[in-house]
Amino acid sequence: MLRCFTKDIKIKVNINGKFLMKYFYLLLCVLASYVSSVQAMSDCSNGNNTQEVNECAEKNKIESELTLNKEYKAAKNRIEHFYKGHDQEFSQYRSAFLDTQRHWLKYRDSQFRLEAYAAEEGSDAYVSVMNFCIDRLDKERTAILKQLPY
Repeated sequence: MLRCFTKDIKIKVNINGKFLMKYFYLLLCVLASYVSSVQAMSDCSNGNNTQEVNECAEKNKIESELTLNKEYKAAKNRIEHFYKGHDQEFSQYRSAFLDTQRHWLKYRDSQFRLEAYAAEEGSDAYVSVMNFCIDRLDKERTAILKQLPY
């Protein structure tokens, strides 16, 4: 590990010898997700009634899930290409990638339940909060997947 900036920030060297600045990428992902979640909320805030807002939130969630799934597949392909010829590293990275995605999905589903806790399950309010939350988290995850492999 190469230490940079402070003792706590580390930069890893990958198998090709390139320096990877994962903390810089993390900052970019956070900024991108903030901008995209604000944009999604402003689109739905233009609704004239609760039904329009709920429909907008559901539409945004569906689009975010489709985009997330496409980016997940693209990240898998990039990882495979990046580690081509390095079977052991590829196997380890792919395993970590799959485990992380599974855990992230559990986190996402738990997070929307937490955010919608005050609403009665199945109510319009619950579904709307769920849709906004999943949309926001899917966009954040998509931004992170676009950076893979680190």
